[in-house]
Order: sequence, then structure tokens, then C-alpha cells
Amino acid sequence: MAIYCGHEIQIYDGPTGETRKTGSIYTFDNNNINQIGTPKPRGEWEDYEIEVVGQTYRIFRNGQLINTYENTPDKVSDRGGDPPASQRQFPQGFIGLQNHGGADTTHYRNVRVQDLSEEALGKDPTGAFEVSGVGPHTIEFRSVDGAGNREAKKTVEFEIGSPTVPGPTNPQPNPGGGQNPPGGGQVDPPVVFPPLVDTPASFELGRVAARLGKSAFARSGVRVPVRCEGAMAGTAKLSVTRKVSRQLKLGRTTLRTVNVRCWGEHSTSVRLKPGKALMRKLTTGRRGPRTVKLQVRLRLEDFGKPAQTITRTITLRRR
Repeated sequence: MAIYCGHEIQIYDGPTGETRKTGSIYTFDNNNINQIGTPKPRGEWEDYEIEVVGQTYRIFRNGQLINTYENTPDKVSDRGGDPPASQRQFPQGFIGLQNHGGADTTHYRNVRVQDLSEEALGKDPTGAFEVSGVGPHTIEFRSVDGAGNREAKKTVEFEIGSPTVPGPTNPQPNPGGGQNPPGGGQVDPPVVFPPLVDTPASFELGRVAARLGKSAFARSGVRVPVRCEGAMAGTAKLSVTRKVSRQLKLGRTTLRTVNVRCWGEHSTSVRLKPGKALMRKLTTGRRGPRTVKLQVRLRLEDFGKPAQTITRTITLRRR
């Protein structure tokens, strides 16, 4: 599953429930129960391979190709509100492993990523390489002598972005005049990197009309513009007070709720328009107050962070 507007590659063999089965490009190119390939016996590990070259996705299960998908910009999701393929064309990003929790448990092991780009082809996989990217890293290695004897695997763990990382040993003179370490080199002072910072996503509520006439409200409801800075999800809600609900005999205080999703830095908007029965009670001015107060409440959450809420009040002129 790719994070921040990539594609989710489904894992689900159940004969009922979710209709998008294993190998689906979730909501874009969905496999049915007859297209999931041949499962291994229960209790054995499955091999699941996702190959992405350019914008071509190929999904293999236990070596069997079970789906091929071309991520052309014209493709759209079968779930309303999800970004289309034209906004899922990124050449790089993050990879996530999803688990919904509860009884819905999935186990992963031996997760590997291989570079399939043209510049990576033909490179010596045992030669020099560079590790980059802020965060923790683990390198496993072993040596092989000329006779083919292999030593036990060794592991080195480190983090890029931590306060200090030991520097390399370089054959440089000792400016302090003291004795150098064996081999003629000296240990450089620690290299200081900037701290690892996770900048929370945020959003702004755009201009919402402070006053609305009943005709404009009945025609279009309330448009809620949102400016996002990062990936967030939540709801926009239109409501009235309990007093207004009793006065107009609405039977509820929440008039309309819609989902809001942000997948990066961009602007979007949603429309809050009550159903016909509620709209008639709100805009029929023969009974009840001349004006009523409507509240717009926008609540979005950056994954793992406290939710952020912005509210606006609108005066609806009923007569």
C-alpha cells in the first residue's frame, strides 16, 4: 500500500465481505474471488510481489501473475471522493503495510524493495552503495572469501537525523599533535545532523458566506472551501442548536455531514445541503423565527495527531 495518494494493492481472500479481492488495485482494477491465484495451504507463508515499472503495475502471487494494471491518467476510482489516477502519478514516495485491527489481522515478513530502474540494471549488488533518507536504517552484510566461504551475517543499525552519528576513520594528520590510532588515521569528530522533524499537516477553512437567503440555500446549500497542507481526513458538518431544532420541528440537530479528504498540498471544497424534508422546514418562513443560525464545523485529522477543528456561523434568512 503506497502512502499519500499512491495505490493500495489488496490482500483479502475472503469469499464474502469486501468485494475487492487479493491482487486488486484497490477501487481502480479489482479482482474477484476467481482471480486471486492459488493460495498456499493454511499456515504457510504466501509470496506476494508487486512490480512497478513506470506506470505499469504487475501483481504476482506465489510466482503467478494475477493482475496487470496501466496507471493511465484517465482512470478513476469506483469509490466517490477518492483522487483519480491523474493524481497518482508520482515516481517515488513511501510504502506502507496496512492492518485494519481487531480480528482483521495480517502478518508480514521478509519485506524487500528492489530498484528496477534502468540505471540500477547491471550494477554489482555487492559493491559500494549509499544509504540516504531521514530515519532509522538497518544494513545486513557478510563477507565471502575466494574459496566461497561465507561468514555469519552481521547487522548495523543507525539513524539519519539523530543528534550525532560517529564519523568515519580517515587517514588524516592529527592536528592536536597527539598519537594517532593504529593504522595512521584518526577518528573524525561526530557529524551533527538536524533533528528528525515530523511536521504536522494542517488546513484552512476558506471563505464561507456569513448570511444566506432561503432561495440560495435551498438551491445550493453551503459551499465549504478547504485549503490543505498535507494528507488529512475528516468531516464537514452542518448543524443547528437544539432550540432551533425544536422550534422548526426538525427532529435532529445535524443537518448534513460529508467526508473530507486531503492527499497533499491542494485546495478542495465540499457542499453541505440538507435533504428535501429538512430543507422545506428550514426555508418555509410562515412559522418559526425570521432567521436561524447554522453552524459549519470542519474537523480533520493528520494520522496519529490530535484532530483540528474550525467552525463558522451562518445566518439563514427565512423570511
